[in-house]
Amino acid sequence: MEREGAPFVNEIDETEAIGAKQAKSALRGTPTTGRVVALQNLVAANPQPPCLSLPFLAPSSDRAEAARAGYASSLYIDELASILFSKKTHLLVCHGQRMALLSDGKRNAMARFQGKIFLISGGARGMGAAEARLLAAEGAKVVVGDILEAEGAALAAEIGPACVFVRLDVGESADWAKAVAAAEALGGLDGLVNNAGIYQPATLADADLANWERHLRVNQTGVFLGMKSAAGAMKARGGGSIVNLSSTVGLRSAPNAIAYTATKWAVRGMSKAAALELAGDNIRVNSVHPGPIDTEMLSIRSREENLRRVQQVPLKRLGATEEVARLVLYLLSDDAAYITGAEMAIDGGAAL
Repeated sequence: MEREGAPFVNEIDETEAIGAKQAKSALRGTPTTGRVVALQNLVAANPQPPCLSLPFLAPSSDRAEAARAGYASSLYIDELASILFSKKTHLLVCHGQRMALLSDGKRNAMARFQGKIFLISGGARGMGAAEARLLAAEGAKVVVGDILEAEGAALAAEIGPACVFVRLDVGESADWAKAVAAAEALGGLDGLVNNAGIYQPATLADADLANWERHLRVNQTGVFLGMKSAAGAMKARGGGSIVNLSSTVGLRSAPNAIAYTATKWAVRGMSKAAALELAGDNIRVNSVHPGPIDTEMLSIRSREENLRRVQQVPLKRLGATEEVARLVLYLLSDDAAYITGAEMAIDGGAAL
């Protein structure tokens, strides 16, 4: 089997895949949420297997079932890549019909972001962390900004040299300046993902001014400052792409979320205004509108309430962070070079 220069392969010869039997033994019967640890232990015990074949890892049915049950997503290829970045490992992985070769801790497949540098706010966990992992797996350098310092530092350590963590309070101009400077220290800035956000539900009658101002500071002012701070650095690189995370609520409305709804509609409008202003600098701006996604943000409601809400989604499941991340990466990439000012829902049909 060809090992180098073939980003995708069409079949797996398991007799050639040293370590496959050990991996199956280690992971067979392991709950979805325990697979990362099981795989880390396996790699630690076998730091240089020439080829590790995992065609059994995280079938799509696992993700669907886990999402329906409200649990964390399964382990996927891109998460696998980030786990093994620091390992000198030749890894052949398979997920359904999608197969890719990772060699010496680098992803040969789909390196569409090689030489690119991106900044992600709210990147320490959830969708932001998924975006950081995927970007790094596809050749990019990533600056992750967040107020969650321990989680952000842990993510950067997990991903390796391709990722830098900076403390970023999105409501502070000085923090944004430091985050952009961190990207420029890596070589420049090609893209920004305004991912940071809060959701603290309250009705119009119950919401106080403090609740309103917290939402505006993070969800709206944070996006404003992010775009304002990053535009100059991106112009210096000849252009780039900004992706602002709004919500399905930014396409319609929702009860018990007056402040959250207001800010997500604002992000939608701000994205269009910035798209018009920045087009002359070859900077594209688009908004992404996730529906119910399996993240910490849902923990504000009970599991039973989340399950009831899932039944209102036409596809009858939660979305996975990796699904949103793949859409974000598309908008950051040259594949979306003629897309700006767009609003893209990824919500299982919730906004219909």
